[in-house]
Amino acid sequence: ELGAHALERLRELCRGRAAIREVRGRGLLLALELDGAERAERASRRALAAGVIALSSGDDARVLSICPPLSIERELLDFALGRLVEAIG
Repeated sequence: ELGAHALERLRELCRGRAAIREVRGRGLLLALELDGAERAERASRRALAAGVIALSSGDDARVLSICPPLSIERELLDFALGRLVEAIG
């Protein structure tokens, strides 16, 4: 249930952002495919500065992945997702 909420919320936050190519996830394993590895690396650093751990991954390092704990409260998850999208720019 929380994973479905997170994926829906993340898709809402990312709508209309050209730098974000795809939003995907299963449970609380969430990923954003960006338009390039440099943007993913920069977003990873910005997210960490905002208190959100996000790692660039994938064959070409342009996927930004997060895996919040299963016990996270919905409000905190929404806050973290917002900071993540802001970090992408």
